[in-house]
Amino acid sequence: MKQTGKIIALILCLCLTASFTALFASAAEPSGKCGDDLTWAYDEGTATLTISGTGEMEDYGEDSAPWELYCESIRTLAIGNGVTSIGACAFENCTGLTSVTIPDSVTSIGSYAFYNTAYYNNSANWVNNVLYIGNHLIEAKEWVSGAYEIKPGTKCIGTVAFAWCEGLTSVTIPDSVTSIGDRVFYECISLTAITVSAGNPNYSSDSFGVLYNKNKTELIQYPIGNTRASFTIPDSVTSIGNFAFEDCIDLTSVT
Repeated sequence: MKQTGKIIALILCLCLTASFTALFASAAEPSGKCGDDLTWAYDEGTATLTISGTGEMEDYGEDSAPWELYCESIRTLAIGNGVTSIGACAFENCTGLTSVTIPDSVTSIGSYAFYNTAYYNNSANWVNNVLYIGNHLIEAKEWVSGAYEIKPGTKCIGTVAFAWCEGLTSVTIPDSVTSIGDRVFYECISLTAITVSAGNPNYSSDSFGVLYNKNKTELIQYPIGNTRASFTIPDSVTSIGNFAFEDCIDLTSVT
């Protein structure tokens, strides 16, 4: 009877040990979901965070991304082809992140997505005070002023990219740009014209420097610094973008 009891106790002990091992292994596993059809995985050996799958990434608040536990250790970020967006604050404060790969499938980059990363803080990565990652324009320093031409080959302009450039007077968008984020020119109080290359298949502009989609059915942004008192929206326009006329203090009449 004693022998039977010892065997049962041993079996129970082994089962509990296996259960706890599986539990802690599961809890410590550096992977998970970051969108409906996106997953993330962190390789501690190579200090690489990989985002895989298709579709949009979730937006996050400061220090709330699911890989936050590893944020200071991540050195390399590899985003797979098929990912279409990078969430707000996704990699903010990943202070060790020095290498980033973003595919052209990404058409939207949320605000502060790379703020205070090692890549962001490295002045060598800023071109004339504008931060690019591959073919994506992430952010411009607030002191960018005068006329600015976006680099040829740029695919995506991130959310609030030029938001605080109060001295920016004009922007030229090349034909390569396929997406422009929300409130890109918020508080650009000196901006008088947005000019889009005639060959751009997605966006257009008019003689007044107003930004539209290609066939002018959507008015996206009226230049805040334009001093005209009145403006007539073209008959082709069927929708007006969010914040399109915000802070246009000289504009007193819109038809």
